[in-house]
Amino acid sequence: YARGDIRLPKSKRQEFSTIGGEVNKPGLYELKLGETLRELVIRAGGFTSDAYVYGSVFSRASVRQEQQKRMAEGLERLEKEIGRTSARLQAETISPELKEAYSVQMEAKRSSIARMRSAAAIGRVVLGLLPSANSPNEIPNIALKDGDVLVVPSRMNEVHLFGEVYNQQSTIWKPGETVLDALTSAGGPTKYADIKTMFIIRADGSVYSKEQAGRRRFTSIHLSPGDSVIVPEEIDYSTWKHELKEWAQIFADFALGAAAIKVLSD
Repeated sequence: YARGDIRLPKSKRQEFSTIGGEVNKPGLYELKLGETLRELVIRAGGFTSDAYVYGSVFSRASVRQEQQKRMAEGLERLEKEIGRTSARLQAETISPELKEAYSVQMEAKRSSIARMRSAAAIGRVVLGLLPSANSPNEIPNIALKDGDVLVVPSRMNEVHLFGEVYNQQSTIWKPGETVLDALTSAGGPTKYADIKTMFIIRADGSVYSKEQAGRRRFTSIHLSPGDSVIVPEEIDYSTWKHELKEWAQIFADFALGAAAIKVLSD
């Protein structure tokens, strides 16, 4: 037996957590029994004057493993579904031009899957902070585990736009800026945009969609520094309706999804 094969009581284990970025004493800390994230931030001297606490990235190994597992399972299911869809479309299609178009679509989907397979989940846990957060007392009292990592970025000044807009860009954030302001500065959505499924990835890692907000209210939502507005491409529902749920599940797991909630509640 190796020493690592023997499971020690929690009170006798050596466990460590890393805290970096805009804290006064960044480094690797040996955890005290029952220590929380808030307590560790205080032990690390609190935040510097340049800290953007709202954008902090807190990651956990068990969450990362769960996300990676769910993403791999989802990609495998999606790959099989694409194979079945490809065979069905080729069998139902007579036109050589359509056959060629479907082949190009399938290859694009397979390339997307290959890229996603090479990406690694980070195991981020959303802390649920307010954009104005600047004190260790606003950090949730999450009990820490061995290998937990907190990185506090410096202040951000940009908002980002990706997807089907005329000018994908990052612009300087302005107080009171809304989704509509950001879209207007990028030239608005293109004719290929699916404006019904637009969403925001907040600087804290949370996701807020147009469906959640309602169509009219979404464009009036105020953005915070570090937020990203995503305008997806419209999907051909007639040929890809079976795959949509799989894509949605994979992206949800990749960002955070239910994995973090599940692990934290266990």
